[in-house]
Formats: sequence, structure tokens, C-alpha cells
Amino acid sequence: MSENTSNHDEKDEKVGDKAKGMEVKKLSEICLEWIGSFIVFHSQLENKSVQLVNQSNSKDQRKKNNRKSLTHISSSCPYFSTEFRNFKERLRYLPSKIQVEIVGIIGNRWNRLSCDVLRLFTFFDSHLEALELEKSHCVGEEKFPQTISQLGDQLNSLSVRNCIGLSEYSIIQISKKIKKLKFLDLSGNELEDKPISILTANCIELKELILNSCPNINSSFLSGKEFPHIERISLDNSTNITNETVDRIASLCKQLKVLSLKGCKNVSSIKKIGENCKRLVSLNVEETLVDNITDLVEGDLLNLVELRFKGCGKLEINSLLCLFPHHIISNRRDVPCLGKQLIVLTLPDMEFKRNEMENLNALVDNILIHSQNLRELHVAPKFKDMAEYFPFVKKLMPLIQRQICKFSINESSNGYLDHYEVDPQQSIDVWNFECESITQLTLRALSFESLKVLSEKMPNLTLLHVDRMNLPVEGDLVVIPNFSYLEDLSISFALKHGDFHRIFSFILISTSLIQLDLPNYSFPVLFLDLPQLESIRFNGGSTFWDNLQVDLNLPKVKKVFCHWKAPLIRELINKTSNTLEVLDIKTQENMDIGDVLSKAIHLRKFKMSGKNLVDGIFNFKEHFKNLRDIEIRTSSKGEELASLMEAESIQIDEKTMNTNSGMEMRSNWISPLNRIVLSGFKQLTKIEINNLMITIQTIQIITFPNLQYFYIYGKEGKRGLASQLLSITLWYCGALLEVKISNSSIVELNLESNVSLNLLQLKTPKLKKLVLHHSVNVDDSQIISVIDSCPLEYLGVKSRHIQSDNPLFFEAKKKKGLVLDRGKVSETHQRFPKRSTR
Repeated sequence: MSENTSNHDEKDEKVGDKAKGMEVKKLSEICLEWIGSFIVFHSQLENKSVQLVNQSNSKDQRKKNNRKSLTHISSSCPYFSTEFRNFKERLRYLPSKIQVEIVGIIGNRWNRLSCDVLRLFTFFDSHLEALELEKSHCVGEEKFPQTISQLGDQLNSLSVRNCIGLSEYSIIQISKKIKKLKFLDLSGNELEDKPISILTANCIELKELILNSCPNINSSFLSGKEFPHIERISLDNSTNITNETVDRIASLCKQLKVLSLKGCKNVSSIKKIGENCKRLVSLNVEETLVDNITDLVEGDLLNLVELRFKGCGKLEINSLLCLFPHHIISNRRDVPCLGKQLIVLTLPDMEFKRNEMENLNALVDNILIHSQNLRELHVAPKFKDMAEYFPFVKKLMPLIQRQICKFSINESSNGYLDHYEVDPQQSIDVWNFECESITQLTLRALSFESLKVLSEKMPNLTLLHVDRMNLPVEGDLVVIPNFSYLEDLSISFALKHGDFHRIFSFILISTSLIQLDLPNYSFPVLFLDLPQLESIRFNGGSTFWDNLQVDLNLPKVKKVFCHWKAPLIRELINKTSNTLEVLDIKTQENMDIGDVLSKAIHLRKFKMSGKNLVDGIFNFKEHFKNLRDIEIRTSSKGEELASLMEAESIQIDEKTMNTNSGMEMRSNWISPLNRIVLSGFKQLTKIEINNLMITIQTIQIITFPNLQYFYIYGKEGKRGLASQLLSITLWYCGALLEVKISNSSIVELNLESNVSLNLLQLKTPKLKKLVLHHSVNVDDSQIISVIDSCPLEYLGVKSRHIQSDNPLFFEAKKKKGLVLDRGKVSETHQRFPKRSTR
């Protein structure tokens, strides 16, 4: 008992330290925001000061001006005072980690990271060692390579994720100066092999390379020489990766420790990895076509402790038996037991094949005997009924009791357990054993009565996911028992036919829960007291009640996902408005939430779907100063829609330049809107934007059946700032007739499946990608004018049936570097006279 009480005292101390840490973090965020506001303020003052200098001098004198001439400007500009002039020098003494956090706040939270702001961190003697940029517009500016290159060899970590404007030229220019990188992340970009290979070739000390979701990379993103220092490569969901890529990695990166190929659908062989990468520690080939691991086992990988095969549809359970030594591999009995050293193992989904369940039982027997160090296990059999499920779970109990921390047993797709009820007593008997080591548990089926057993027998659980839970047999109260340290809870209730007429009350009280997910919630009475909760998700079931009784205490919730009743949505927003940052709602009822939504001033991401939405909620400018992402799918009128994208009304003149506080300037900002997705507005016929908000980078208009005109005219912001717009998508707008766009920054335009489109006028000097698939009414002459006026690199014209003798085909081929995507086109063959038989 004394040992147990001491352990609990230690955990209570940790919880207390965590709470103190959260308070310190909150205080530090306020300080960082204060510093960040002044940085943005100073960069804007600098821009205005340069404009004043240019206005005060003639053209001939302007060419002779240098930085010293700025001191002759009027003293009314405080940028040139001693206080502001020394501000840059003060910044360089901040620690590198604090500088990285400030850059993250300015870029990710406020969407106001420009090269002018970034330059304040990259000037002489800067301490900045790491740079993290995500969805940032500044990477598309011409000054970006020069700005980053100023950091030189001191920059050892660079992360540029999901940046549409990132160009091959910028990467090549950066590679000339940045040569001491140890960490590089270019995930979510459409870069090809050449610039990445140049950058990696120059960074000889590179240790970690992350290229997740890069659809254009293939096998040449690594140059021909070896990389002796690379220890981690991640290529998750990069669809062009093939076996050739894997072989190249194995031959050039022999010191590799971690390799992740999750979602690479074209990878089927990892033979070379087992032969060359002897220091490999972790291998993830989930959701690939890998079907054999014999070569991997024969590779004598003594350090390999993590294997992930989840979702490998072609990998049979029988082939995994080679992980253990008593099975003969290629007539050799001296192969080491790879299964003995494993710490993490996720098995592929099992299918109904002959002897498949027998093979799974044999594999589990070997794991029980040999895998003494296993700490995480995932299995996904396919059971015929509950008579197979519970005995299999009981067979794994010794493994769970033996210091395992993470255990997941789920059913593979198209299983049969949904058709059977869980026997409460049988479920209790299976889980009635002591196990203090387990912290994360994921189950396919469980009875409600077993929850109390889990709370008593597994007191250290931090994560519990149950995919199918029966409701209580007796009574109408669904009270979740208290787990002392539970942080993540997900429960999907299985309603029997007789449960639809029972009125249940759902009650949950917890002081530790941080994330709650109820996928098919259908109860009319809800009581939640969760003071530490940060994320809550409701996805209503098929039962709809007329009267909902809701009592919520959610003081710290930041994320709300609710797809159910409008009254519940309204109450959730009302109770979480002071802290709400992410909101995703969907309902088929009238949703009048404008008054409560206006209180959510910290909202960053907003997604809404429904038939009857009140148009007044589209007026975001007055309330939301942090909103970055909007996605609305509805059939409402949307009369105020265009105002979402209108430019902000901030001016910096001599009066505002005398402002003493950068925080006062922040109070004048409108939302830093970055992405807008709109779908289904049936009554809207015209979208015209004369002064686009400078922070918007992505606009997507999907399925507007009556939209006829789409106009964007590019005026510069009132402060002289250029537009950040990079991508416009107009999909499936069947009535669309005219598209006119005048913008100096856009690089991608997708006009797919607009069958009525006949007028296309573009003034886009940076456009690189134009998609016109199935938009066949656009005249060839209009497309040729775009080719001549824009630096196009990709032109998609599927279903236009362009032959090789077409003028459009000729102009496209004449354009250097342009890829013309015609789809499958059958050329008209020239007819020759029949050959004489004489």
C-alpha cells in the first residue's frame, strides 16, 4: 500500500507541475504576442518610411540614396528615432527558441509573416537556428531566398510545409548558402526531384529529411553520392514513390535508423532495406503493397524494434511467422529471432482465408513466448461472431499484463461483430484482472458494465477508445466512471432495437479529460463537467429528440465538432465562446447562431454545413480578429459572401506611425483570413471582388449551380502591400459564363468541369498552373493568349481532343518548360492509297 500511495503522490505532483507549466506557458504567450506585435509594427513603419523617402526625393536623387539618407527624413517618423533604430539589435539577443515561437505566432496565428518581417530575424549576428514556416506566403516572394540565405551556416533546421508559392528557384538559391542543415521538412509542396537533390547534396550534415505528401518526387530526390549522416526519412503519402526509390534510399543512406513509407501505394518490396540498412530501428510500411518480409528478417537487423504493417492488404499473417526463429527461412535455421527484440508491432488486417485464424493464433503464441519486450501491439482480425472475439481477447491477457503500454484490438473492414450483442458478464470476466502498466487501450467491443472494471483494474489509463459499446441493461443513466488520469476518451454506442424508446441521460465528470469523442451520440439528456477538456466531438446518431436538456461546464474547450441538433450546437458555442478556436458544425435544421458566434473572438478555423443557415453569420469582420480558415457548404443566399474577401481598411500614415503601442495596432486588424471554401450556394449568380483582402491565399468555389460571373480585380492594399492570393478553384459551376481575374500573385487556377465557360480573361503575371479539364467552350485563342502572357508550367485540357496540328498544341509545345496534359487523345491518321498488287 505504501508503494502505491507514493506512486500516486508522485503522479499528483506531476499533475500539479503540469498545471503550473500551463500557467507559465500562457504568460509566455502573452509576452511573445506583445513582442510579435511590435515586430510587425516596425516592419510596417519601415515600409512607410521608405515610401516617404522616395516621395521626398526626385528620381535622380532616389538612385543615389542609401540607408544613411533615411536619417534626413522628417522627425515626425518615429521609425528613425533611437528607440526604433536599436530595436533590431535588441531582437538578436533573444534565444533561438523564443525567436522561433515569435515567427510562428506572426505567421501561423496572424498570417502576417512577410520577408520584411522575417528580415528582422535574419540580419547580422542573429541567433536564429531553426525556422518553421507553414502555409506562409512569404516563401513566394522574390526576396525570400536572399532573406533566408542571410542566416548562412547557423541555420540547422528548416521546415517549409504546405506553401503553394514555394518555387524550385528559391530552393536552388537557398542551397548555395545554407549548407549546415540537420533537419529539412518540405512536406505538402509540389516540388520535383531536381531542387531537392541539389539542396540535399549541399547539406552534407543532414540527419532528418521529411517529404510527406509530395506528389511529384520520385527516385532522384537524393543525389548520387552517399549520405552518411541521414538517420530519418519520412515519405508518407507521397504517391510517386516506388520500389526504385526505396532501393536508392537503401544504397545511399546506410546509416538510416527510421524509415516511414506509410501510404506509398506503389511500394511492394523492402528487400534492399534489409540488406543495406543494418542500423535500422523503426520501419513503417502501413497502407502499402508490401507482401513479403522474409528478406527483411534475413538482413540481420539487430537494432530493429518497431515494425508497422497496419493496412498492408497483401501481407498475409502466415508470412509474419518468419519473425520467429523456429520457422525455417530459406532452409536456414541460424536466422536471429527478430520478434524477440520488438517493442512496437502493428499487424495487417486479417481476411477470411483458409487457415488464416490458425495462423493468427500461431503468431500470437510466438509473441507470448518470445516478445518479452513488446510494449505496443495492434491486431485486426475478422471474427464471425462474439464466440470468437472474447476467447481471442482472453488469450492475449498475459501479454497485456506483462508491462504492455499500448494495446489495440479492432476488427478489419466488413466484419460481422456489428450484428451481435455484447454479453455483459462475459465482457466483465475477460477484463477482470489487475494491470497497472497499460496506458492506452483500443477495443472493438465492450459492455457498459465493464467500464467500471477497467477504471478499477487499469488506473493509469490515459487513452480509451471503444468502437462498439452496449448500453446498460437496467436503468436509464449512462454514467461514465472516473478514471484518474484519463485524457482521451472515445465511445461509440451500439443501440439495439429496443433502445430507441428509452430516454437515457449521459453523465460524464472528469478533472483530467482533455479530448472527448462521441461518434453516434443519441441521448436527450446531457451533463458534462470537464474543467480541463480542450476538444469535444459529437456526431449524432439516427435518433432525434424534440427536447434536449443540456448542462455543460467546459471552461477550456478550444475545438468543437458537432454534427447533430441545432440547440446542442448553439449551447456548445455559448459555453465555449471565450476559448473556442476551431468550430466544425453541421445540421439540417435552421441554425440561428449569429449572436453566440460573435462572442467567439479567438476563432481560427470555421467549418459549417447545412441547408438553412442565417446569412447574418457571414459578417465576420466585426468580431473575428484571428480567423484564418472558412469552409461553408449550404444552399443559403449568401448575399454578404463577397464582403468576406474584401480588403482590410488599415492605414499607416503619420498619425498611426506615432502610435506608441504595437498592441494598439493589432486591435485594428481584421481576421487574417487565409483560406475560403464555399459550396452549394444555389441563388448566387455573381461574385465580384474589387479590393481583395491581402491575407487570403486560397479560394475554392465548388458547385454553385447558378453562378454566372466571377470577377477579381487586383488592387494593392491601402498600405502598399501586395496580394497574397496563390490559388483559385472553380469546380462544377455549370452556369458559369465569364471569369476575369487581375492579380499579380496567383500561381494556380483550376477551372475544371465548367461546361458553359466561354470567356476567360487573365492578367496574372505569375500564373504557373492552369486546369481547364472538361471546360470545352473556352476558345483556343483565349488559352493561347494566357500561354503567351504567363509563365505557365502546366496546362490541363482534357476532353478538348486537341490534335498535333492544332495551333494551341503548337503554341504549348513552343513554350519552354510547359507540360500539356491532353489526357488520352487518338490522333487522326493520314490515309495512304492502297498498295498495288501488281
